[in-house]
Amino acid sequence: MANVSNDNIRLRIKTKNGQFNIDTLHTSSTIGELKSIIWSVTDMHPDNCKLMIGYPPQEIFLVDDEQLIKDIIPNRRETLIMNEIVGQSNKSNLTDVKPITNVEKFDARNQQLIRRMDRIEVPANNSCLFVSVHFCLTGEIQEKCPQLRNLIAETVQSDPITYNEGFLGKPNNVYQKWIRNEDHWGGGIELAILSSYYEIEIVAVDTQNERLNRFGEDKNYPRRIFLIFDGIHYDPLVVHSNDMDNPLQTNFSSDDIIVIEMALDVARKAKAKHQYTDLNRMYLKCNQCNRLFDQNQARQHASTTGHVNFSELNEKK
Repeated sequence: MANVSNDNIRLRIKTKNGQFNIDTLHTSSTIGELKSIIWSVTDMHPDNCKLMIGYPPQEIFLVDDEQLIKDIIPNRRETLIMNEIVGQSNKSNLTDVKPITNVEKFDARNQQLIRRMDRIEVPANNSCLFVSVHFCLTGEIQEKCPQLRNLIAETVQSDPITYNEGFLGKPNNVYQKWIRNEDHWGGGIELAILSSYYEIEIVAVDTQNERLNRFGEDKNYPRRIFLIFDGIHYDPLVVHSNDMDNPLQTNFSSDDIIVIEMALDVARKAKAKHQYTDLNRMYLKCNQCNRLFDQNQARQHASTTGHVNFSELNEKK
């Protein structure tokens, strides 16, 4: 009989589709490897399931892909129960998506290509959306990006039929002046206009809801970029790799569907660490007049007064 290494981890996975055995992991394996193998074997992504081990069963959370399995599942022989969360199975709206292993092969070099998606932090200066889009398009950080505000204003001016008051939320000429003001935040309207102008899909990943807001999705653009949104701030998402010819990717082929799940994974980890602002459960304080507002009130206040210096206060009870 062959010797079995004391480092081996043997898991029995129980799902609605049956039981599966995994015996290829060891004590130095990571949570990321475990999740990838589970997805491959069961066709169920662990992030879309409630996971239980032990008796009586206790819930576990697979959040940090770099963490060792033994830190979460201490026993080397264990049964893992996976119950799919209703409404979460198709969270990414993808079909035929392969599990993320973060490892792919170069064409002919027989080397491993390792890709990792990261957030690039940009200044919180009321222009974070424009700075993030500019970075994804050019790979350069620019402090305010007034040229994108001007581009949007000129685009709106050139086509008042498309960019009417119903679309913009205010008269065309009023909006042109409004968007050029660097104290005003950008949002979905501006992303839609930039997507159309540059003919590129813009995917804004909502951290709190783990949702993809896709602008230009129906236009079949050949390229796409990713931003992550925490409720009040945008940052660009990029991919670092060990490909010496392309170590930093800021925009991606629309055929590269793996990066969509990578972006959702970044959002899941950020949400698990509560790296988002729940605008429905907080107050915003205007530091210029010391008044308190909810999210909608704060936006209206900023629009009418030009006050943009807000700070987050206690959660609403």
